[in-house]
Amino acid sequence: MSSARISRRRRTTSKPFSLIFLTYLLSACVLGALPQKLGDLDGDGEATVLDLVRMINHINGSTYLSSQLTFFADMNQDGSVNQTDIALLSDVILGVAPFVDFPLATIRQTSPAAGEQNVAVTRETIFRFSQPLATNTFLGPQHIYAAFGGRRLLSRVELSSDHLTVTLFYLENLPGSARVRVTFDAPGLSDFLGRPVDLDGDGSPGGVKIVDFETLSLTSLANTAVTGHVYASDPIPGINATNFVNRPLAGVRITVDGMEESLFT
Repeated sequence: MSSARISRRRRTTSKPFSLIFLTYLLSACVLGALPQKLGDLDGDGEATVLDLVRMINHINGSTYLSSQLTFFADMNQDGSVNQTDIALLSDVILGVAPFVDFPLATIRQTSPAAGEQNVAVTRETIFRFSQPLATNTFLGPQHIYAAFGGRRLLSRVELSSDHLTVTLFYLENLPGSARVRVTFDAPGLSDFLGRPVDLDGDGSPGGVKIVDFETLSLTSLANTAVTGHVYASDPIPGINATNFVNRPLAGVRITVDGMEESLFT
């Protein structure tokens, strides 16, 4: 009878353990889900002091947020989590500022910027996103292209490993003294959460991003010349070995971008 009682006791103690373990797994799944609001860093649907503590610990380097949660901590969507975000989250907790939905991914910065002048004819065009694009993103010259005088310039597109930066590399020099238009038109583009991307930054999904810029003038000026010296990056000991002097480099060729064969010294 003692053995039977022991067996019954073991069976009765195993059931609560299973329930506790199942509850733990369900809780882990809930905590692992990404939040829906900007500043909600624990996924409970609220902005509280606990979220503020997690942000402060991340900034101080004591406990880092996951790579995905950092985008929810970036309150002003400027690409970094810092003291400004602490102040903005504090305002949300105090009710001074609204608790808003996590915004759609959009283009945070372009290089060259729209309207920029004197752009080098060898410079690529870069688009930096506020949030990562989807892992299966494919972009080609049919989605991003530069045009001048009714012709598309030869180029290739590359997406960075973190899916935050798209670069248009040109396979030919940009025309000099020209107004170049770059078009980013990628229907169906989505972010790391599977949501559509707001390409033109108007707050709605989709759109087309247009960037116009002007390249530098390649017209040579009469009676001008380039003179001087090119020095090595590391100085060398002087005559008395107590001081250092610049070391000139011989045979250096100085050229103008886009006119390397005609404008050089």
